[in-house]
Amino acid sequence: MQTQSEYNHLAACMQDESVSASLYRRQADAGNPAAMAQLGRMYDLQAVQWYRRGAEARNGQAMASLAYDEGTPSCWTLPF
Repeated sequence: MQTQSEYNHLAACMQDESVSASLYRRQADAGNPAAMAQLGRMYDLQAVQWYRRGAEARNGQAMASLAYDEGTPSCWTLPF
């Protein structure tokens, strides 16, 4: 059973994305499927942020990647 102080420490660590990614990576490497899914989601969110920045800078590859990743026609409406 986890103590309250252990839980509080973990909750504080999870606020820092680099720490949480490291913790998820360790668990994913150990075979934890939930950690694998969470790690994939984290990387996907980072990818979308970078695609969006590239698309806003009018990069065609970033626009295409953003459209593919988001999977909706609305992603073609970019704020230029």
